[in-house]
Amino acid sequence: MLLILWYYCTSQGARGHAIHTKKPVILFIIGFVRTVTCGGWAYITSSDDHDAHDVFMILYMLLTLPYMLMSISTGSSLTLLSKISPSTSSTATKYRKIVASAFFLAIVPMVYYFIQHKVHAVAGGNNLIFLSVYMTKSLKS
Repeated sequence: MLLILWYYCTSQGARGHAIHTKKPVILFIIGFVRTVTCGGWAYITSSDDHDAHDVFMILYMLLTLPYMLMSISTGSSLTLLSKISPSTSSTATKYRKIVASAFFLAIVPMVYYFIQHKVHAVAGGNNLIFLSVYMTKSLKS
């Protein structure tokens, strides 16, 4: 539902006139595929199907970069808020950049603990990965 709302907000200009750019469509497609991969990653555990779980997780991480960058780009230039209140739009863009940076910084400890758990068989590594994933998902909410 949020993807549809964001698509509508970025594809409609001031007074409901359509904007002639493909960014909202591309962002919607990336966001939809990213949502599906997140579902595949969350609902298919590594003990059920390890390969599918890893493929969905890697695709989710790879799709997050263009999704967040395009969200920042379209939010600061194409929404009606950017036309009506540039100062509020710049504040929203600042917070989008903070959340995106926090997400990508959180990937570093997740990869570290994953390697510790899988390669070096350090006990508790899985719990730390879960905590990192939980924190990143709650950050985006």
